[in-house]
Amino acid sequence: TAYVFDDTEHAASLFNLQTFGNIYSRLSNPTVSVLEERIANLEGGRGATCTASGHSAQFLAIFTLLQPGDKIVASTRLYGGTITQLGKTINKFAWSTIFVDVDDFDAVRAACSDPKVKLLWAESLANPGGIV
Repeated sequence: TAYVFDDTEHAASLFNLQTFGNIYSRLSNPTVSVLEERIANLEGGRGATCTASGHSAQFLAIFTLLQPGDKIVASTRLYGGTITQLGKTINKFAWSTIFVDVDDFDAVRAACSDPKVKLLWAESLANPGGIV
């Protein structure tokens, strides 16, 4: 879906990110914008970002925290798609993951002692095992 513009100058200012507004529904749309505004208001935040999937949300969170060469320490008990994302996909960005049993605090502590570790990833209710 495309949107109607007031004139060519208005369209240009939107596409050049000089003016806020909707230009193409895959980039932004009024429905998602309202959802993001409401979530931000509920949480007392300045803004929110909604994604189409959990994996895209995970990637956005990781992308904002890591630089090339950084590492993640992650639980061995994660959803299979998350294990693939953290174990393989992120390697394309020169990031790597150390998987550990998060019930073994010594193993977690040892893995986190690497100064390149910037993120500890675990699920409070692991999927698919339901382990707390």
